[in-house]
Amino acid sequence: MSRIIQKRRRTTVAHVEAMNLLTSTQAELKESKQRCAAEENLRKQQEERSKQEIDQLREELQQLQVSKGENRERKQQEERGWEEIDQLWEEIQQLHVSKGKTRERRRGFWKRIQRLWKN
Repeated sequence: MSRIIQKRRRTTVAHVEAMNLLTSTQAELKESKQRCAAEENLRKQQEERSKQEIDQLREELQQLQVSKGENRERKQQEERGWEEIDQLWEEIQQLHVSKGKTRERRRGFWKRIQRLWKN
């Protein structure tokens, strides 16, 4: 009978130890699942932040490209303006030369008239 009681005690002790091990394993599993879930949430948050940063950088790049295009267009317009100014300046100089020639022709004409008149 003593052997049966001892066997039963050993079985009970083993059962209690197994239950304790099971309980602690379940607790570790639960903690592990919580850690995994927390890590997954953190990863998703970081991924979302990264996506937002990428979108923001894309938007900034697009704005810079638009600005660059506007600056290029403005510079081209400015260059065309200077070309037009140069062309107008040249035309003005030609008009001054032409005006001077016309003035000289008129003087020559009136001098010939005066000479003819005197003669």
